[in-house]
Amino acid sequence: KLYFVLEYCPGGDLLHHLVKYDRFSEKHTAFYIAELVLAVHSVHDMGYIHRDIKPDNILIARDGHLKLTDFGLCKQMAQDADEKLWKDIKDVVEGGDPNRRRKQQSCVGTPDYVAPEVL
Repeated sequence: KLYFVLEYCPGGDLLHHLVKYDRFSEKHTAFYIAELVLAVHSVHDMGYIHRDIKPDNILIARDGHLKLTDFGLCKQMAQDADEKLWKDIKDVVEGGDPNRRRKQQSCVGTPDYVAPEVL
C-alpha cells in the first residue's frame, strides 16, 4: 500500500486571505515576499523550476510561515542552463532559432497568472 503523509496547514492558501482581506499590510506583504523568495531559491538550489507560482499554491502553516505547494508543472533545470539561456537569447536576437515558432506557441502555468507577453 502507498500512503501520502502531508503537513496540515491550518492557515489555508494565500488566495483565501487575499479574497477575505482584500489586501495585506506592508509588513505582512514584505514578510510573505521574503518567505516566497526563500522558497523559490530553495527549489532552484535543488535544480528545479516551479512554473506555477500563484496564491492558490502558497499555504500558510500553523506558525505563519509560507509553504510552496503543487509541483505538478515543476521542471528540472539543465546542467548547462546559464549557457543555454545565453544561446537562446542570441538565437532570438539573430533570428536563427529554427524552433522559435514552436517555443512561442507552447505555454505552461495558470492562464490567470501568466505574464501578458506569454499570451
